[in-house]
Amino acid sequence: MKQSVKPGSGHRLNSSRGRLWLELMGVLAAQILIFVIVTWPFALSPLSRIIGWPGDNLQHLWSLWWAKHAWLDLGQSLDNVSVFYYPVGMTHPLMGTTVWNQFLLLPITALFGPIVAYNTAVVLAYALTGLTTYALIRYLTHSPAGALFGSVAFTFCAARMSHIYGHLANITMYWFPLGALALLWFGDRPTWRRAVLASIVLWAGMLVNFKSIITFMLPVSVVLGLWLVSTARSSHQKARYVLLLTMIAVLAAGLWFPIGAPLLRTATQGDGGFLLNFGTESNSASLLGFLAPSWRNPFVPAGTGAAEFLKKVNGFFWVEALVYVGISTLILSVIGARRAGKRAVPWLILIAGCGILALGPFLKIAGEPVMLQIEGTQHKAALPWAYLAQLPVLNLLRTPGRFAQPMMLGMAVLAGFGAAWMYARLKRWPVARLATLGMLAFVTAFEGVVVFPTQTFGPSVPPFFQQIAQGGKPGALLTYPSLNPQNPGTFEWLGTELQMLHQTTHQRPITSGYIWRVDDTVYGTISQLENAIDPAPGRDIFPKPDDLPAYLRPLGFAYVVIYKHHRRQGLASATRLNGAPPEDIARIRPYLTEKLGAPIYEDEEILAFEVPDTAAHTVFLATQHGWYGVERRAEGNARRWMSDQAGLYVRAPLSTTMRLELEYTPFAPTYTLQLAYGDLPIGLSTHIASDGQLIARSEPFVVGPGQTSIRLTATSGCSPIDPAGARVKRCAAFYVSRIALVPQP
Repeated sequence: MKQSVKPGSGHRLNSSRGRLWLELMGVLAAQILIFVIVTWPFALSPLSRIIGWPGDNLQHLWSLWWAKHAWLDLGQSLDNVSVFYYPVGMTHPLMGTTVWNQFLLLPITALFGPIVAYNTAVVLAYALTGLTTYALIRYLTHSPAGALFGSVAFTFCAARMSHIYGHLANITMYWFPLGALALLWFGDRPTWRRAVLASIVLWAGMLVNFKSIITFMLPVSVVLGLWLVSTARSSHQKARYVLLLTMIAVLAAGLWFPIGAPLLRTATQGDGGFLLNFGTESNSASLLGFLAPSWRNPFVPAGTGAAEFLKKVNGFFWVEALVYVGISTLILSVIGARRAGKRAVPWLILIAGCGILALGPFLKIAGEPVMLQIEGTQHKAALPWAYLAQLPVLNLLRTPGRFAQPMMLGMAVLAGFGAAWMYARLKRWPVARLATLGMLAFVTAFEGVVVFPTQTFGPSVPPFFQQIAQGGKPGALLTYPSLNPQNPGTFEWLGTELQMLHQTTHQRPITSGYIWRVDDTVYGTISQLENAIDPAPGRDIFPKPDDLPAYLRPLGFAYVVIYKHHRRQGLASATRLNGAPPEDIARIRPYLTEKLGAPIYEDEEILAFEVPDTAAHTVFLATQHGWYGVERRAEGNARRWMSDQAGLYVRAPLSTTMRLELEYTPFAPTYTLQLAYGDLPIGLSTHIASDGQLIARSEPFVVGPGQTSIRLTATSGCSPIDPAGARVKRCAAFYVSRIALVPQP
């Protein structure tokens, strides 16, 4: 009988259910054993240590705790991140679409804590991905040996192993090979029942991570779907494939839509500028990267020219740029492509297409972009992703290097065909073929290793946080520094991640936090809180409060916790801070002691003050949207550029009559300022100060109680203030040096 050209057509697992069960359990055990070997010595302390260095892994660990806290304790959705950036909080649509691990590990998180849950998720990510990849390749090749090698080639490839150090959602891939298998199984007999099952499997995969829908599920599903349609034997069968494949896509998307709608709405309506982050080019692969292992791989001699060259190829952001395919996988996939015949076509298309997309928007050879000379001007060599990234939703992805993962699935499938052929050729030498298969699997697994022995660390929590978790004054923690001391324009730094780890113990709102992205509107509030507790001038454009307890306690703060830069357990270095440097501590300690009283706790990591109870009468004021970062002037004061539409966040404990005062310089003489409190216009009177600035005073108006906002508008728009070619292009109307709310009789 003539063999079908469809992938997997006519193949069935030729064993009883009992034998199949034993086979799969044996494969699962093999995957766990390989995981233990390549991640050694992690297996010695899986309940207390985490793979990698403190960083993104603590964000994903925190996300497991947050799911438990949000769902079970607070009764709210994951995207309502109320425990970050207190008191404003944040709506984070990406959080609401990343729910699979959070749901699956919820019982373990609740019973044993987030560290055990996180490590369990990591082990499952490798063991189950190996199992489902084995099932896919076993279905295609009908060879247990080929399937075992192919599953190892994908599960432990460099494009996955690089992410074990911090990106839990990006190594949780067991649904994706299973989704490919479900589509192929549907293709063998396109029935409604199989279509529904394929939809459910794809939907489950969509719950893992929104980015993986773009980088993995979409290319694999499109390639396999088009292949099934193009190889249909008749127009009737082609029409049936189109109908049922459309149903699969619509049903899977419809099931995902309730949690994905906020993200899609944000991405398509232009409200989510904070989701459009930079780094696409640096998070892309180099062309030589497909042949370049990690410079810290055990097969690469340390301290050699080869290691330095590989370091250059992989780039600074090696976590995203490592796309090494492996010599064993490459050779066997070439053999497999020849042996599979037409069945190799969809996988070759997947390899080529995703390989090109993994290179990102511009071609790089060895870590450096290729420059083209066109009419006397140099241009980077653009690739397809430069154009695809202009589309809505696709523009949310800044990590095109992850397209190497479906590419590696295609390589693993073809390598499975090659390993099956090789294993069959050695049939007369059973011992030799088992030894050969084992050696190839071992070498393939270690080719993908990034660091060996694997780096691990043991998270620890100062006793103070355990104490306030069991009692203490109710309220939030003002954690300082919340903003990166080396770059105050971001929350993304090691100190924030340690503060998130500690939050999983004390379970109180904090002023810091970072996971994937941060809404720009929260920066102003946190900047002003840091300005309030730091006596140094030039922290922000608002005056420091005279009565700090009356300023902080009505906002709901119970403690101020100062994080010190320390190097315990090698968690930081002189260039990578995890807290305030000693000179900041020396400046802030006496100031807070004077304002709040003596510290109630201190160790080498933190310094804690309690906020005294006091009467609520102070109004809190901070920048909101439409403001650019603080610029510290040589004379010691601060200024901010304001766009043509901006807001001020106001929080008042009681109804209070206030007058707003501003000192600013218009970018152009035609720019005038208008104010509104809610929908109520506020009159302004201005005069010119001796230094040439405008001083504006509003008419009195009543603020509060609760949180509201003041709207500021430049009547003539704004003007660009950055040079051509700048990465950030600001449009400003006013250069503001001071804003204050002054109580009125």
